[in-house]
Amino acid sequence: MTHNGPDSIEPLVAESKAVLEQYRNRSLPAQERGALAIRLRQFAYQIERHAHTIYRQGRITEALTLLQGILTIFHETGDKPNEGLALNNIGLVFKSLEQYEKALDCLKRALTIHQKVGNRRGEGTTLNNIGLVYHLMGESQVALDYFNQALVIAREEANLNGEANALSNIGAVYTALEQYQEALMHLQQALTITRQIGIRYGEGTVLNNIGKALLKLGRFVEALGNLEQALTIQQEIGDKPGEWITLNNIGHVKQEQGYLQEALEYFQQALAITREIDDKNGERLTLENIETISKQLEK
Repeated sequence: MTHNGPDSIEPLVAESKAVLEQYRNRSLPAQERGALAIRLRQFAYQIERHAHTIYRQGRITEALTLLQGILTIFHETGDKPNEGLALNNIGLVFKSLEQYEKALDCLKRALTIHQKVGNRRGEGTTLNNIGLVYHLMGESQVALDYFNQALVIAREEANLNGEANALSNIGAVYTALEQYQEALMHLQQALTITRQIGIRYGEGTVLNNIGKALLKLGRFVEALGNLEQALTIQQEIGDKPGEWITLNNIGHVKQEQGYLQEALEYFQQALAITREIDDKNGERLTLENIETISKQLEK
């Protein structure tokens, strides 16, 4: 059965719920329940792909609802490896919503499952994501510990995407700690890998992080070059949350260079995106940037 169109996920979700109700009937023959479990997993994979797509578009609460439904399917059908992956993804969504305690709860449950079932790649990914939450909470040393654990596993598993993510995140922590040369060393390694394996989303993120570190070093022209490359990629792939961050960073570069009107225009573009994706925290931060620039322009 195929489902097409932007709203096609709704009938698929409804169908999966109906099949799940059938599966819950334990009086059914084992063979029939087994066939229903297979159908449910197929539904879950399709719904998961849609959830990832709309998450990248900034439709975060919609993605969360879909992922929680997927978690129910994997949990009830006893699919532990996929249950761990679903918990990891839900943790990431809670991170985006700045619900950090809920994020850590889901991610640590995911980590336990990955370790029990021997999913080393999943373990590395989740360690990386736990580090991201601690980084956002301002616990830089704890974050570094998790990122370094993730980096070791990624290299053991020859997981280049995981290695690039860990290196990029380590670079972001060093930027926050104002150790900019150390940051750039890790970020350049991450950039080389993302380009080698063709991960555009990761390349955009790393370029943005490099731009931010260069901005802090006062290397404005180089910063702008990296940020403009990041913005092009993010716009091409529809990474709205990433585009918001990069537009803000370009605004900060223009502000530091004294091009206040240009800075204001970039902040206004960033503001439009926060409203498009309903990012209240991003909207608040961007409005603060606009207010600062507006006051400077009035002088």
